[in-house]
Amino acid sequence: IDQPITTQGGSITATTANTASLTTALIVNASLDTSPGTGGTLTVGGGVALNATPTVGLGDITLTGNGEDLMLGTLNFNTPTTFSAQRDIIVNGILTTTGLGSFLNLIADSDNNGIGGVLLTALGAINSSDSVLLQGSNLFVNPGQSVELNSGSSIIAAGDVSLIGNSGGTKLNINGDVTMSGTHLMSLTAEGITVGNGRTLNAGSGTIALDALGQAVALNSSNLTTSNATSNAINIQNASTVALCNINAVSGTLTLGALQNITGAVTQNVGTA
Repeated sequence: IDQPITTQGGSITATTANTASLTTALIVNASLDTSPGTGGTLTVGGGVALNATPTVGLGDITLTGNGEDLMLGTLNFNTPTTFSAQRDIIVNGILTTTGLGSFLNLIADSDNNGIGGVLLTALGAINSSDSVLLQGSNLFVNPGQSVELNSGSSIIAAGDVSLIGNSGGTKLNINGDVTMSGTHLMSLTAEGITVGNGRTLNAGSGTIALDALGQAVALNSSNLTTSNATSNAINIQNASTVALCNINAVSGTLTLGALQNITGAVTQNVGTA
């Protein structure tokens, strides 16, 4: 779709049969607009590359590519937004939400078959006025990671940040910075957690919780930062081994294995904790 479509409140439905089993059979490069009014819903299925922000008014917008993956470019939303795909969700642009309550959820492997994850490429970023959820199992395009942030990507959120690798899936691989404001929770949960050299997880005045589901936590020479002054400022648990990084909890507490034990060695890669 390369030309704008405006319906004056009517609904828009675009569907491709995708008989050739293309990764992206429906590509949207122009605006879709069902205003004026409110109450419409946006539904985007797999096999779609969404590169222009839809305007949802009275009418619904339904996009179906009959494929397994979802490709997202630079998009802006002022309502709560959830994208799901049977396999991978790949972010190649900047996803922005504005307004109170405008959370952003990206849920891969929606059919729970263990194949599919979330990837923020070097051009990908998220800037949310509320919470952010990224959830997957095992990237098809880069197996071995459930959620992957490439170098150059970033997440900024004014609410909770949850990066989740499904149980039985693969590790989180965080090579982009994650920044959160307010007294919220930054939660990383997966079968192993790796944070790249020089990367920063900054929870503002909130808390940071890492749960490796019995696998390794490798923080390399990254930075975990919060101004939270409570006993729950930074909590790392349920890990086989932990390699610590630069920990800056100001007057708060770093807790290791509070609810579920760390079964192996705890080492310090760099800096102080």
